[in-house]
Amino acid sequence: MGKRRQAREYCLQILYLSDTGGMAGEELARAFSDRAAELDEETRLFGGAMSEGTLAARPELDGIIEKFAVNWRIGRMPSVDRCILLMAVYELVKNPQTPPLAVIDEAIQLAKRFPPKIPARS
Repeated sequence: MGKRRQAREYCLQILYLSDTGGMAGEELARAFSDRAAELDEETRLFGGAMSEGTLAARPELDGIIEKFAVNWRIGRMPSVDRCILLMAVYELVKNPQTPPLAVIDEAIQLAKRFPPKIPARS
């Protein structure tokens, strides 16, 4: 797995824990200290910057997603899907040096690797 993909996966994990566990700041950093220690510095810095930027821009990113998510409120989306979308939109809007096709492909690969858990119908 490439370093950028590892960094995006690390970012997704941080965003997911923040989204589902309500953690922020130092508490989030402590929760990921072991995972961060496994990564090389470049990967850790890129993933950390992506997660911090995404969390800081969350209200703006939510608005962009809701504008284009026809018949879907962002709060009704599965958390993992929401986090992947937030991260991808952040990178598209705030990190324009990354080619858009690369951002889209990475988001698709993450969605394949981490599909949402959908309860079975009874």
